[in-house]
Amino acid sequence: EGWGEPQEPQEMMHECWVLWVGSLPPRCTEEELLEAFQVFGPIASVTVKSQQHSGVYSSLGFVNFCDELGALTAFDHMEDGQVGGYDIKLRTPQPKTLLVPIWPLNIDSADPDAPG
Repeated sequence: EGWGEPQEPQEMMHECWVLWVGSLPPRCTEEELLEAFQVFGPIASVTVKSQQHSGVYSSLGFVNFCDELGALTAFDHMEDGQVGGYDIKLRTPQPKTLLVPIWPLNIDSADPDAPG
């Protein structure tokens, strides 16, 4: 009791810090990239782009950190790092405003312990 119906996330603008990650393993997944970088700070989203040129696959990714500290820490620790056994390349994190999903707190207002 006290919890209302599940609500849909709302999208809000949030400044993230984008870390470009190149030379990823062929067919690298977003989950693999997230796993490699989530230890450095909260992440809003991860994207992997794969392409094929002359029969050779290559991948690059974007890790959108929620704050500058996480992005800079990741850059410092992974600049000469690896993902999936491949030496990766990084570019200095850059700020970018993104739409990110925010799930509203879902407490029934009839709950006497609810704030407000």
